Amino acid sequence: MNPLSKYVLISSNTISLGAWLSLLIDVPVLSIALLFLGFISLFWVEARSLKQSESSDARYLNMRFFLTIIVCVLHLLVLYPHQ
Repeated sequence: MNPLSKYVLISSNTISLGAWLSLLIDVPVLSIALLFLGFISLFWVEARSLKQSESSDARYLNMRFFLTIIVCVLHLLVLYPHQ
């Protein structure tokens, strides 16, 4: 396993564990914000690693970007106050 793959694996697992632990916090707004930042961070790490390895698959990266946007918008909708 090359160093870049190790970096992506460790980074994604660390961010995922942090997001999961944020759910244990009894502050819903902070928890949703940390999950939101986690999704953006995972996309950034993965896109950066694909560009560095020069094996960027444009279709995969576009799909990943689209799904990240959808998830982030849904997280923002959860934060929107309902009356």
